[in-house]
Amino acid sequence: MDFLRITVFALTVIAVAGGIAAKIRIAAPLILVILGIGTSLLPFVPDVQIEPEIVLTLFFRLLPRRCPRRPSAVSSHPLAPWR
Repeated sequence: MDFLRITVFALTVIAVAGGIAAKIRIAAPLILVILGIGTSLLPFVPDVQIEPEIVLTLFFRLLPRRCPRRPSAVSSHPLAPWR
């Protein structure tokens, strides 16, 4: 039950941060980072310990398998003129 409560709370915070970000025209992830830093500074929030293997496994699964090597794929990138 505690996991469900935390999940619902986190989804609510994400939705509210997205709404606030749209109104003040700032990227939603920036609002979430600011909220996370603010939450970590509260004295009653417990420390969270995460195993490094879990973080590395999740991070490496999100990375792309390989970069595009075709010139057409690179030239269609939005930042191609600034290379």
